Amino acid sequence: MHTYRLVLVAVAWAVGLRLSTAADLVTVDLSAQPWRLTNANQSVAVPTTLPAHVLGVLAAAGIVQSDPLYRYGELETRWVSEDTWNFTLIWSGQQHSELKACKHVLLVLHGVDTFGDVVLNGRHVLRVNNAHRSWWQPLPPDVLRDSANMMSMILQPAVQVALRAKVLNKYNIPTMAVSGSNFVAS
Repeated sequence: MHTYRLVLVAVAWAVGLRLSTAADLVTVDLSAQPWRLTNANQSVAVPTTLPAHVLGVLAAAGIVQSDPLYRYGELETRWVSEDTWNFTLIWSGQQHSELKACKHVLLVLHGVDTFGDVVLNGRHVLRVNNAHRSWWQPLPPDVLRDSANMMSMILQPAVQVALRAKVLNKYNIPTMAVSGSNFVAS
């Protein structure tokens, strides 16, 4: 289970990645804003804040049991891993008026689950593929708006993505065709 943390960082005067002073750094933390988690067909939609992970949000909303590893929980929650999930935030552009004076704006993400895409105001800004790293992505200067901004983190089903990658790779990548196929019941 992974949690997500999202921050917009702006650098007013930067040379490479080094700052001249700490005062040059403007940070807008979007984590505590009211996010919404939805699945691909919008049949599940629940409010949340970040950091969060899909199973945790669904358990808090009473949609799945709180411990998917208890008894048959893995089988009962398998549908979660087979769906595409979207964390979406809409926020006012007035919150980041200080960013306009900055030369560079970075989107900083920590712990985004395995395979996904980040879309900001309809523009694809980042593809993620590793939950064990942080992402520091420079944003195009015109991507943030003075009016409402919308960011989506679209998480793809890991098993499906891995199976597609397996076909494209000339080397054998051991995978299971069905998640949970090693389940043994007595």
